[in-house]
Amino acid sequence: MKHHQQSLLYSTIGHYQTQPFVPHHETSPTQPAISHHETSPTQPAIPHHETSPTQPAISHHETSPTQPAIAHRETSPTQPAISHHETSPTQPAIPHHETSPTQPAISHHGISPTQPAISHHETSPTQPAIAHHETSPTQPAIAHHETSPTQPAISHHETSPTQPAISHHETSPTQPAISHHKTSPTPQAISHHETSPTQQAISHHETSPTQPAIPHHETSPTQPAI
Repeated sequence: MKHHQQSLLYSTIGHYQTQPFVPHHETSPTQPAISHHETSPTQPAIPHHETSPTQPAISHHETSPTQPAIAHRETSPTQPAISHHETSPTQPAIPHHETSPTQPAISHHGISPTQPAISHHETSPTQPAIAHHETSPTQPAIAHHETSPTQPAISHHETSPTQPAISHHETSPTQPAISHHKTSPTPQAISHHETSPTQQAISHHETSPTQPAIPHHETSPTQPAI
């Protein structure tokens, strides 16, 4: 049974070795590839949204191949596009936060079109902005991870403001960082697909660290790619 399977495998491999590679969408090795949307190898490809190979493509939002495309937010092919926030095709667009097409835009955090914008974290239009993590407009900003405005910032993974930062994968501030896939801080890193720190990496599709990689579509490391 094993011998029969092996001979069937090698006869199949031999068949594919004598035939050219079939590109994506070909019906056979002797026919040209069917391009995206073609109905057959002898018909031309149908472009995106065409109703047939003989009709022109329907562009985005067209109602038919003979009508022009409806632009984003147009009410019809004959009306102009409604821009962002317009109330109709005949009214001008309302900029972000405007109350109407005739009023000026309300900038970020402004309380009205006539008041100045409140910048990020301001308590009012007359108070200065509160920087990231500040407790009030009069206190200095607390940097990322600081415990208070008077203490230095705790960097990523630090246990406290007085301890050095623990880099990615370190077990403690005094141990070196564990690189990607290391089992511990002392052995070398296990690269992608390695079985252990002492074995070489298994490249993509290899069956083991001692066998060469199987290229895409190969049936085995000793047979050429199909």
